[in-house]
Formats: sequence, C-alpha cells, structure tokens
Amino acid sequence: MPVHRLYVVNADNKIQTSINYADSDIWREMRMSYSVRENGTIYNQHDNINTVRKMIAAFVNGDMDKYYSYFDENVRFRNIHTPIGEPGLTLEEEKESMAKMMEAYEFKAMDVRGYPDYLNYGLGDAKVVQSWWKVRLVRKSDQKKILLPLMLINYFNYEGKITGESAYYSKELMMAK
Repeated sequence: MPVHRLYVVNADNKIQTSINYADSDIWREMRMSYSVRENGTIYNQHDNINTVRKMIAAFVNGDMDKYYSYFDENVRFRNIHTPIGEPGLTLEEEKESMAKMMEAYEFKAMDVRGYPDYLNYGLGDAKVVQSWWKVRLVRKSDQKKILLPLMLINYFNYEGKITGESAYYSKELMMAK
C-alpha cells in the first residue's frame, strides 16, 4: 500500500511533526478481514431473475420494444470489449448497435446454462443478476451456425429496472470462418 510520510524537523534536528498520508479504507478492510462476514444474499429464484428471463425471451422473439422496456432510461451497456474507463453505451446507442448486429446475425435461440443467480449485496446494496447462456445464431453473410457462450450481469434499481448490463462473449468466435 502506498504511504507518504511528511516530517517537520525543528532547529535541534528533532522530529516536530509527522503526517501520514495513506488510504484508511485499506486499513479498515484489513482489520475487518480477521473475522468471517457475509455480504448479502444469493437467490436462485427472484423477480429480477424473472425479468432477465422475460427480457431474453422478448429478444429471441424479436420483440425489441418489449426487450427494451426492461431497461431504465439511463441504463449503460458494457461488454468485455469496452475499454476500461469508458462509460458504456446509452440506451439509444445500444439500440443502434443491436440493430446492426441483427442485420448481420439471425438469433435462433438462447438457452440458459445452469441457473441465474440474483445477488443482493450487503455492501453498497447492489442488486445484480448473473446469467449464463448458449446463444444459437446464424451469420447471414455465409449461413455459418454459431454457438456462442454468453454471460450477462444485469444491475437493477429499486423499481426493478435494469440500470446496467455487462456482457461477456467472444467477438472472435462470432467472426470466425
């Protein structure tokens, strides 16, 4: 941990003042790590999980109005390819990006892998659904069938709207010959 110490020395060459600059959160975290503690609750059935399932069903069925109805108007969309520090796409930018993707690919199905989890974190009170999918799609340019693993992390507000989405998938797999 970076620490900066500033000393003021008097005329007798004695330390008169010592000032320490350090991140006190790290010290607090270290003190708290000496005991077992919980950070919220994990659910395998919850309304927010159902919202993600309905959102995916709307997407696969091509009902984009319904699909976008699950998102808050100030939502931000990120994926594994979004540069660190970038804010992600707005709802309007995501709509444009998704329209381009749908011009290039036909989405046949999205099959859930395992089961989604809803994490209601104690620290920060974050409301998060993690879900894993097998996306079956066809690239329109050459009719290549693609099976794409996808992980979604959806962040929710108190009203049950999605305020953020992080998607993890391989662009290379989608573009492979």
